[in-house]
Amino acid sequence: MAEFTLSDFKKIDHPYKLTSTVHFDDQSIYLVFKLMGDLKHLDLGDYAPFKKRVMKLWEKSCFEMFIKDQNSDRYIEFNFSPNFAFNAFYFNHYRSDLTEWNKIQYEDINIDILNSIDHFTLMAKLPLKPLENDLSKIGDLRFSTTAVLLNKNGEKNYWAIDHLDHVPNFHFFNSIKYKF
Repeated sequence: MAEFTLSDFKKIDHPYKLTSTVHFDDQSIYLVFKLMGDLKHLDLGDYAPFKKRVMKLWEKSCFEMFIKDQNSDRYIEFNFSPNFAFNAFYFNHYRSDLTEWNKIQYEDINIDILNSIDHFTLMAKLPLKPLENDLSKIGDLRFSTTAVLLNKNGEKNYWAIDHLDHVPNFHFFNSIKYKF
């Protein structure tokens, strides 16, 4: 199991902390995002369940995982919203055409959300087999976790384990480097 503390690209001191935890077994990848602290200025939606695939989740608060084949430029981006919506995109190479990855449907994943006044937790369970079929075996996969957090004033903050590009760029290959 690997736990990470994500940081804001702008290096602003926020009244909350964001972490991600990633682990896997022979059938699934488990992903947990935790926001802890004073969350009152964040727009995390109304938590009303909207259990569907949705485009452009990154335009609001969105939690993301990038999984890349270390032996090629192929990668998959997963997006999860605070209201249970999700999407997944397959890229043949760096920022190729945005193509929904349909090897995983909503019914194939589990998303749970826990929230209170000072905690928000999003948990996702993803099947491993489709990833290994389209990318590579788990030992050759690398990942990163990221988030877009929308403030109630409309400002977006870009969070990642590492910000290795000169702009907020979650697709930057050098950042998709963590082993399962």
